[in-house]
Order: sequence, then structure tokens, then C-alpha cells
Amino acid sequence: MERPELLILDEPWSGLDSSAHGTLSAIIAETAAAGSSVVFTDHRESIARVETSQRYEIDGGRVRKSLQRRQGHR
Repeated sequence: MERPELLILDEPWSGLDSSAHGTLSAIIAETAAAGSSVVFTDHRESIARVETSQRYEIDGGRVRKSLQRRQGHR
């Protein structure tokens, strides 16, 4: 499969055990590092904090907060 320009995932970690979670996280990180944009949804804030470089918090269909991770920070 060629590298996609955009990868959209809806709650991709839902129902995964810790091993599969780690594998999926690595695949997503590699895809993003190769230049793809990755967009995903998740209701768990802990996932969004760890996995993202930019985050939007949406409530009631509106963006309530936009956060961008500083270079080199997680």
C-alpha cells in the first residue's frame, strides 16, 4: 500500500489490548513521520495527549479548544 496523504481513524484504539495498542500507535507514528496527515477521534483525553501534535476539543459540535504540542514535547 502506498503512503496515504490523509488517514482518518474513528476511535482506532477502542477494544485493543495493550500489545495491539502499542502496535497501532507505532504504525500511526510511522505514517505521520513519513509525511501523512493523521486524524483520529477518541473520547479519552489521555490518548489525545500522548498521540498528537495538534488537538481539538469538540463539545456540542463546536471546537472548544485548540492545542498544539511544542516541538520536542509530548
